[in-house]
Amino acid sequence: MKSKRLVLNISAKLMGGAAIFFIAFIILLIIVASGSAKIGKQSLVYYGQRIQIEDFINRVLDELNPLNGELLTISSKLGENETENYRLNTLALQQLIEKQKSIEGYSQMPAFFTKYVSEISTQLSLLSSRTLTSKSDIVEASNDLNKLSLLVGSILSEDLASAGSFGISMQDAQNQVRLRLIVLGTIMFALALIVYIIIIQSIRTSVQKTLHFADKIAQGDLTALSEVNSSDEIGQINQSLTLLKTKLFEVLQSIKDISLSIAEASNEFSAGSQLISGGASAQASSSQEISAAMEQISEVIKQSAENANETGRIARNAFDGIQIGAEHVESALAVIEDIAQKNSIIGEISYQTKILSINASVEASRAAEVGRGFAVVAEEVKRLAESTQHSASEIKFVSKKGVDLARKSANELRSLVAEFQRTTELVDEIAEASNDHISTIIQINSSLQELNNITQQNASSAEELAASSSELVKLTEQLDTLISYFSLEEKEIEDSSANVENKRSEQTTSAKEIDRLVSLSFLEEQKNSSDDGSGTFIYLGGNKKDPEINAEKEEEPVLASMIETIDQSNLINEMPIMQAEENKNAGHQKKSGTDKHKSISKGVRINLSDNDDLDSQFEKMK
Repeated sequence: MKSKRLVLNISAKLMGGAAIFFIAFIILLIIVASGSAKIGKQSLVYYGQRIQIEDFINRVLDELNPLNGELLTISSKLGENETENYRLNTLALQQLIEKQKSIEGYSQMPAFFTKYVSEISTQLSLLSSRTLTSKSDIVEASNDLNKLSLLVGSILSEDLASAGSFGISMQDAQNQVRLRLIVLGTIMFALALIVYIIIIQSIRTSVQKTLHFADKIAQGDLTALSEVNSSDEIGQINQSLTLLKTKLFEVLQSIKDISLSIAEASNEFSAGSQLISGGASAQASSSQEISAAMEQISEVIKQSAENANETGRIARNAFDGIQIGAEHVESALAVIEDIAQKNSIIGEISYQTKILSINASVEASRAAEVGRGFAVVAEEVKRLAESTQHSASEIKFVSKKGVDLARKSANELRSLVAEFQRTTELVDEIAEASNDHISTIIQINSSLQELNNITQQNASSAEELAASSSELVKLTEQLDTLISYFSLEEKEIEDSSANVENKRSEQTTSAKEIDRLVSLSFLEEQKNSSDDGSGTFIYLGGNKKDPEINAEKEEEPVLASMIETIDQSNLINEMPIMQAEENKNAGHQKKSGTDKHKSISKGVRINLSDNDDLDSQFEKMK
């Protein structure tokens, strides 16, 4: 049984990469929080012990002072009566020591403290058991009190020394946490970055393979195969391209078959082409309908020109709006930079506040019990200063990111300004070209009036071609339906036309000879009318300076425009060949808008649909 693959689309892959970054960030936060909590706990325990030690020292000193006074009193009494026995009252001090030993957590106190407390207890026991009967006893008791004071001073000295070592140990612990944060952060970031790069690289590879596959199809290589085997959006695009390639192959094969059918139908038209010598009377009314259609086309082009002008106005308004947007982005960029500058001032203030809190802590430690409350305040001020400094750093990072995004937006808006300016220029060119087309259509209408006079002679032969032309129209409609499924390249059309060109050439040779004679006769008449100014000479291609020579070189285009009315069947035989030539020329004309106007200056071309017999008769009149 095949195992199911985990299917992820592009958005899921990108979100997965982002999730890896987020998880790495959360882990780092946990590490920092745990390290900080550990350090804070150690600090809390240490400072609690220091408070107990300092409180014990102060109480012991408070109890030693009365003992010194009592010793002086006993000394004065012994001077008056040396037969009395005296003892120092050390009960309060002994109770203080026993209470300290019974406090919870005494065993976790520093070793030096428990050691000195034991020595103080021993020394105090010795002092309390001493009987004061003479001056020498007084001296020994005084020495015992001095030893107690020295032991208390030793506790204070050891406490101060431990404070320094504790600060160093805390600094070392912070450095270890910081080092661990840097090392683990680097490792996690590197792993997350590697995963993200792998995701991006897989997407990039799939996109490149898809583009390569699409380029091969665009170049006409229908044997190309997709190299992408995935179920994400890119895989779906490749499946659609594969389906497109299959459909395109089927359409081209159908076009070839239909082209052969058209060639066979053209043979039927060849038999009746010689019977058409007088022209078709129905084409007279067709010319009038074409004139009306040209007037409608003229109105449509006028409307297109107006729409182009309106589009130009809208594009200019959009151009102005984008410029204003770019100015607003620049203003926003200046505001963000100002915020970043003020944020640096806040960071400096927080740094100075932190320095002041440290100085206050030092002064509070010097003040001992009196400055203990002030030390807590100084520590809180220090914490707030550090928090403010951290927030200022985050604001600085966000401000820098905002500046980068604003600059990127401004650059993109500048590029859009240039594109909209180019769009406005193109719309103006379209409007100008539409105006040129209107004047061209006026010339075409004038030429159609001349053509109407000639087509009056061809009325008798139109009925004989009705049945054959109907069959041909059906075939061409099927061909148009298949071709409309895709937009074919010029090379593909030329290849499909070349497959049947050889078969048609032999069948149309005799018809071309007849058409050439009629065409030359018509050209001679048009030349004479053009020379004396009484008529309009219609030409296709070539150099306008010598219409007669160009007419001889371009016999088939002239045949397509005028002999259509005389020999419809011969024209249909030549339509595929002429269509291939026109498609080839059209490919060069698409390169620039100016080439289109040049083709208009070289001759008049009319493209009509195949919806009725009249239009099909004038389909190739150009």
